[in-house]
This record gives sequence, structure tokens and C-alpha cells, in this order.
Amino acid sequence: MRLFTIQNGGRLLLGAILGFSLAFCSQGDNQNVKGQNEGKPVARITFLSGDVQVKQGDQQATASQGQILTTGAELTTGSGASVELFFKDLGIVRVGADSQVSVDSIASNEVNLGLKSGNAGVFLKKMRSDDTFSVHTPTSVAAVRGTAFLVTVDSAEQSRVALFDGAIEVSDQDGQSVVMDQKGEITVKKGQKITGADVQPLSQEALARMKDMAVFEKNRILEYNTFLDELNDSKWMEDLQVESSVSEKMDNLDNQANRPADRVVKAQRAEENVIRRDTEGDPLKIPAKKDFK
Repeated sequence: MRLFTIQNGGRLLLGAILGFSLAFCSQGDNQNVKGQNEGKPVARITFLSGDVQVKQGDQQATASQGQILTTGAELTTGSGASVELFFKDLGIVRVGADSQVSVDSIASNEVNLGLKSGNAGVFLKKMRSDDTFSVHTPTSVAAVRGTAFLVTVDSAEQSRVALFDGAIEVSDQDGQSVVMDQKGEITVKKGQKITGADVQPLSQEALARMKDMAVFEKNRILEYNTFLDELNDSKWMEDLQVESSVSEKMDNLDNQANRPADRVVKAQRAEENVIRRDTEGDPLKIPAKKDFK
């Protein structure tokens, strides 16, 4: 079964490739199917913190835990806020602070998120062959299957995708693609071609942010709790905890080494060592009768 994604307005495409190929349909077809699904329940808010606003139709209000989101819903998180969305049969999306995201369902088995700004951590279960889940940003579309990744919108000109589990194919506007089948991070800039050399190891920022997002609390939804158990047992989640802890320790060591006081002490010690090396083994000898003026 092929995985179908929508390419809209010349955006970049990031497609998961777990044995599936990519196909495109026209923007007109996209809008027709989307209109048929307007108002359809898509997700549920299972956790929120801070100021989270939701707009559904013409109504805008403060979001509430347990709230059902329908096709076309738009969420905005304030400073220090976050919201968690649970998609039945698919998985969980954690939206970070200062983010704007819309929830769309193009078809009964296809979910699209529009991330206009901020960041979102995606945690998906193994989906059925005809399911599709994608995240649209101003410069890219990430279409995935059974994977975990982090999407960050730096600006309208640049987005980043950090892969923690699964496989992703990244294609630019010219159709050039890069396959990511291991943990890594890639930056997609508008108007620039990407190559395999653009894939870098996971950054400390990505590790720390994903670790913060991968914190869940069980609730009364059985399917949600079952998925959390699967996540906790996954190898990549275990690796995330280890890698982020090591990264934090290394970062702390670097910060301590670069503190001004430490640099002064190090400079003093270095100067003392130089003095010792200059005098030890070659003692200073001053002629007894020499007059120094």
C-alpha cells in the first residue's frame, strides 16, 4: 500500500520511507476532500499547561483538558505553555511553548498538522498500511509511519527535523531527497538544496527538548495508557534518557570550564607553571658584584 501525502504551494516534503513510496495529488483535490471532513472529530486534548487558546470554526476560547478537537481546529500556546494531543489509533503530539498548530483531516485515514511556529514532538505507534500522518511547516512536510521525531520552526525560511526512531526521506523543492534511517537532525532552508552532508548528529537542544516532551501521565483512556506502556518499553525512549543525561552533564562541564572565575584561576595556574619551568633546573644566578642600574 502506498503512502500518499499532499504537496501544497511548493513546500518541501519529508516522507517516511519504511518501504513505502510517495505520491502527490493536486491542491484542488486536497481542498475538496478537506471540505467533506470539516468538523470531524480528530483528536483529544489529554494534557495542557499554561495559556492554550483553541479556535474551532468561528469560536475561540481557552482550551480545556479532555476537549475534542475537530478538523480545522487551531491551537496557540503562550510563553511556558504546552498542550498534548491524542490521536486515536495513531499516537501523541506534544506542542511546545509559543507555538501555533492547526489540525486537519484530509481523509478518514489521514491526519495533517500545520505547524506555523514553535515546535512539536511526535510519538506515533505502528500504523496501518493505509494510515497517513504528516506535519506541515512553512518550508516542509514531514510524513511518517511508526516513528518519533521533533519538528522545530525557526522562521518562515527555516525548519528543523530531528529523528529519534524510524526512517524519513527529506525532499527539497527541486525534488532532491536525502534518506534518514538513523537518529539525526537536518535543517531545511527555503530555496536551498539539501544533501546527505546536511544530516548531523542529534543536537543537545533537540535531545533536551524531546526529553522534556516525553513526559506523560496516564488517564482514563485505555488506548492512551496502552500506548504509554509501549513507549516506555521502546529502545529509543531508553536511549533518549541516557543520551540526554550525558549531553546535560557534558554541557554542565563545559559551562563550568568557561566561567570567568575558572578562567582566571586557570590563567594564574598556567602562569605559575611557566614560572616554575623557567626557574626549576635553571636557577637564576646574579653575579655578586654586578651593578644593576
